[in-house]
Amino acid sequence: MPTLLCLSRCKYVPDTPEERVRQQMLRKLRDELGWPIPSDYVAVELHLSYAADTNDRADIVLYKPDGDNVVPWMVIEVKEPNQSLDDDVHEQAWRYCKRLGVPRYALYNGTEEPHVFEVPSMDNPNAYCELERISRFDEVLIGTDVPRVSAEDYGDEWNRRTRDELDDPRQLAKLIDGSWSNHLGAACPQWLAREVIDLYGLLLCDPVTTPSTLPWSGYSVTITAAHPEEDRTFRDAGGERVTIFLRPFSFQAANATQGIVSFGVYPEYECTNDSRYGTRSAKTVLLVSMDRGDGEKARDLQLHLEKYAHHSAGRLFLTHNGAISGRRSHDLRNLIAAKCPDLLNAEGKICLGSMPAGGYLEWQDVRDTLLRLTSYTLLRKEFKERE
Repeated sequence: MPTLLCLSRCKYVPDTPEERVRQQMLRKLRDELGWPIPSDYVAVELHLSYAADTNDRADIVLYKPDGDNVVPWMVIEVKEPNQSLDDDVHEQAWRYCKRLGVPRYALYNGTEEPHVFEVPSMDNPNAYCELERISRFDEVLIGTDVPRVSAEDYGDEWNRRTRDELDDPRQLAKLIDGSWSNHLGAACPQWLAREVIDLYGLLLCDPVTTPSTLPWSGYSVTITAAHPEEDRTFRDAGGERVTIFLRPFSFQAANATQGIVSFGVYPEYECTNDSRYGTRSAKTVLLVSMDRGDGEKARDLQLHLEKYAHHSAGRLFLTHNGAISGRRSHDLRNLIAAKCPDLLNAEGKICLGSMPAGGYLEWQDVRDTLLRLTSYTLLRKEFKERE
């Protein structure tokens, strides 16, 4: 069992930002959380070659008693103060967790409190939950769990807007100009903003917990489980990082395809004749993202709602023209007609579902749309892979 490179044994002054953050984390463990340092319960820069064929080192590993032995309990990954704790850092920490068989990890860059996560299933790292803090040592000894972070703890943007706020034009205008200005495209009209805010609130704030709610089936797809909301960091066409909040679901599809599909809404920022990003309009995007088996995440379908959403007979309808960069849309429609004709209407237009307009969305109002979006995104992916 590796022992701690402990504070009391350190005969040097840390000379890199990351080493300073590591020492700061160790002091927090010792002074605030009661972890015994030095002891066999804390290891620093643990070489993982004993657990797997790798040269990786985990910054800090916490252990707990198990009979006469100690076993890994949590991985803590530290970064420099100016490094964001993005998806790449999450995946690095989870890789170490998986090699050690540990379902908990924390991320720390010294500028804010540690971000702490628990992954109930080692087979599904995307179904994680955030914890309020790292456990104290005495809590670990007696098996006391630290509470999970609730949606409200993320701030006002996580609190679902009320029906009254969305139905009152004056209150809605205040939302659009104020706290929601960073969630909507600058060109989003007020009628659409109301529906986007309601959909965002449903996806990000309301759990799907009723046993009879799932599974949902249709269009050769079955959504089998819902997972806690999470933030993902993507790279846009210019290589910049964009963080988007999404709601993941497990799904199964024809031909034994299974995986995680995530839905979210985000603004596409306006730029005109930009040397890096080209010319964009300030659209509001409904995003569908499929997780690949290798951990890759992509924006598989970006539906510009100002263009493809419209009101009719008290409902909000979503459509698409089948456009895929560099390919003919009618070829995709031919594949859809052969594989899932229910996605097409009599005119051959791709129909992605409808929801009540001007109401207050519930899960039964959107499940048909989520199934259609999942099926359509899978068909688009199949079509692109055929080329």
